[in-house]
Amino acid sequence: MAEMVWGEQGEWRLVKLPEANVWAIEKKVKGTGVVHGHVAVYVDDVMVSGTDATLAAFIEKFRSMWTCSEADWVEEGKVTKFCGLDGEKDGGGFRIHQESYIRLMMAKHEIEGISKLPKVEVPTEDEEEPELACIRHAQALTGEVLWVEVLKYLAGTPTLGLYYGTVEEIS
Repeated sequence: MAEMVWGEQGEWRLVKLPEANVWAIEKKVKGTGVVHGHVAVYVDDVMVSGTDATLAAFIEKFRSMWTCSEADWVEEGKVTKFCGLDGEKDGGGFRIHQESYIRLMMAKHEIEGISKLPKVEVPTEDEEEPELACIRHAQALTGEVLWVEVLKYLAGTPTLGLYYGTVEEIS
C-alpha cells in the first residue's frame, strides 16, 4: 500500500499515519500533499472515507491490485459492517456501535436479560490491606461470571457507540 499511486499523473498516494492501521489518501497539489480521505485496514477488512469521487478512484486502484468483494457503501438507513462493528449514517455524521455483535454473543452463550456491572466493594476501614481486598474481590469476578455480567451490561446499552460528525454539529 505504501507504493500505491494513481491518477493521471500519479498525483494520488497513501501516506502512513502514526496509528498502525490507518493511512491518509493524499493528493499532490502544487507540490504539497492535501488529505482527501482515510483508509483503515484490519487484516482483510478495509474501510475508506472521503468524497464519492475519492472513494471510487481509490477502490478502482485497490481492486486492480487485489481480489476483493464488492464495496459496501454506507447509505442512510442501512447498517454497514466493519470488523464486527455496525456503522450507519446518522444525520450528517456516522455512528459506530456493536448492537448486532452483542446480540450474537448473547444468543451464542444463551444469556438473557440485562444487568448493571458489579461494583468492586471498597474494603472497610478495619481491613488490614485494602488494596489486596479489592484485588481479591476483582479476581472472584473473573471467568464465566464476569463474562456473563459484561454481556448482560452490554445488552442494556447496545446502541451506545462512537459518533463522528462535523465540529459544528457536535458542539
